[in-house]
Amino acid sequence: MMDASGITSGFAFSRNPIILRNNWSPLYFDINGGEFYIDMEGAKIYKGRFFPPLEIDISEIVDAYAMPFREPHNGDTDVIKEIEDDAELYSRKAFCYFDYNGNSVEYEFTVIPGGISKHDFRYFSNHGKDVFGSRFLNRECNFFLTTRTAGNTLVIKETELFPLYFIANRYIGQIDVTENVNNSVLSFKNIPVGIHALDINALRRQFMDEHMVIPNVFDIAVSGKHSCRIIVARSEPARSRYRIKFRNSLGVFEILEINGDVTATPEYSSTDNMVFDHYDQTTGAFSKERDRMEYMHSISVEMMVNRSKDVHFMLDMLGSDEVYLLDLTDQPLKVIPMVEDINCKTRQESPEKIKLKFDVCETDINISKFVNSDNIG
Repeated sequence: MMDASGITSGFAFSRNPIILRNNWSPLYFDINGGEFYIDMEGAKIYKGRFFPPLEIDISEIVDAYAMPFREPHNGDTDVIKEIEDDAELYSRKAFCYFDYNGNSVEYEFTVIPGGISKHDFRYFSNHGKDVFGSRFLNRECNFFLTTRTAGNTLVIKETELFPLYFIANRYIGQIDVTENVNNSVLSFKNIPVGIHALDINALRRQFMDEHMVIPNVFDIAVSGKHSCRIIVARSEPARSRYRIKFRNSLGVFEILEINGDVTATPEYSSTDNMVFDHYDQTTGAFSKERDRMEYMHSISVEMMVNRSKDVHFMLDMLGSDEVYLLDLTDQPLKVIPMVEDINCKTRQESPEKIKLKFDVCETDINISKFVNSDNIG
C-alpha cells in the first residue's frame, strides 16, 4: 500500500514535500533494486531505481512540470470564469509507478503549482490531513486560493479587485451570493470540475443590472452552507497610486495597492566599458567614442501599512517570482521587488512606514515614449 505523507485529498502543492512511502517486504534481496517512473500528460518525466524500504520526495521533480494557472480572459462578463476545464485539470495529474521483485504499486495525485508554509504543512501532516481537504476543497470555509487571509472574512480594497481562484474537484451544485443591502441573491448552478475564478467586478455589475444595487458586502454559500464573506473596502484618497500584480504562494495572481511618495530613478552602467578609440582618416588621429549606454530603471515608494494582515500579504508579494507593476505604463511592467526598510511590530498598534524598491527586470539602450495599441494603424 502506497502512502503519501501529508496528502489525503488527492491534491498536492508542488513546492511542499511529496514523500511517497511503501512498507512492502520483498521475498529476497535484488541487487538491481526496483524501478519507478513518473508520468504526467502521458509522458515519462522521470525514471529511476530504488531499494526498499521506499521513501522518496518527488516534489522537485513534479514542480519542474507544474505549469502556473493562466489568467482569466479579458472582456467577458461572466461572474464565474473558467480557468481550466476537467481535461486540463486532469492533465495536472502525476502517475507514479513502482515495481520491485514483481510487486507493483502505483499512486496518483493532482499537482497544484504553489505551496504553503512549512509550519502549516507540518500542522496538517501531524493531524493526518492536508490543506486541500481542510480548506481549499472545504466549501464550509474560505476555499479561495488567496493569501490575504485564511479566515472566513476577506477584506479587499476596491482598487485590488481581481478574480478569486478556486478548485472544483467535483460538480458544485450551486453557489449563492447574497448582498447585504437588500439581501438579494444571485445563484450560479452546476459549476463543473476544473479551476474557476469568481470575478467580484462582474458580480457587482450583475447585481446592478438585476437588482439596481452596487453592494460591497457579499455572503458566499455553497449548496446551502455558508462559506465566507467578501467585503470590498474603500481605498483611501492618495496623490499617487499604483498596483502590483503578483503570483502568490498558492500559484495564482492577486493585486496589491501601493500609494505614497513614488520616485523613479534611471541608473546608467559604467562608461569605462563603453568608450573606445576611433581612427579618423581625415585628421589622421584617434578620437574617443562610445556605444549607446545601457541603463536600468528602479522605482522606490514609501508607504503606510495600517493592518498586520497587510504586512503578511506584502511579504508574500516580496517573495513572489512573478511581479508586475501596473498603472505606470500602458502595459504591465515586470519588476523585482525589494524592501529597503521594514520593521513592524508583531502586534501592530499604529500604521507602519515601509520603504519598497522595484527594479525593472530588463535593461535597455533605447529611450522612447511609451508605445501603445492606439498608435498602431
